Amino acid sequence: MPGPQLNANSFQKTNAVGTLDLRGNPDPNILTCRVNPASSVTSFSPGQVVKLVDLGGSDTIGGGVPVIDVVTLLTDAPLGVVVFGTRYGKVPEGLTAQVATDGAIVWMLSKAALARGVPVLADLDDANHYGYVQAVTGKTGKVLGITMDKVSGADQLVRIKIIANGGAFAGSVSS
Repeated sequence: MPGPQLNANSFQKTNAVGTLDLRGNPDPNILTCRVNPASSVTSFSPGQVVKLVDLGGSDTIGGGVPVIDVVTLLTDAPLGVVVFGTRYGKVPEGLTAQVATDGAIVWMLSKAALARGVPVLADLDDANHYGYVQAVTGKTGKVLGITMDKVSGADQLVRIKIIANGGAFAGSVSS
């Protein structure tokens, strides 16, 4: 995946996919969620778009942590994005992950040029492109968020304000 290579011992941190920006304190837009132990994905990476899942009978304990899995269809309602953390580069299935949700601002990568303030979708065209977003132009699906920056091309870091469950854009969005 393109982007900066991070060193946990560095004194000059750089922006990377899944890192947060413009945070409040405390930050209510970050949730601790359990990664679905039955997920088809063996580990979750920073910037990966996730949704809430129902585990059926084994998910009936009231007050437990929400269970997440990866978004596989543009029509899935996104809960948010896995946040970059120093504990794991990738979060193994069954463990907990921090998820940036409604209102959080997260660094992601652009699939192409994007204007400021436009709605974007997760890029699901390539399984290796977790952490990427694309404009809704010509696509139909649930919006992940809105761009906070303008970028001139692909593989550039861009801040996205997350809109959980498609927010005001829920349903089909195409332009």
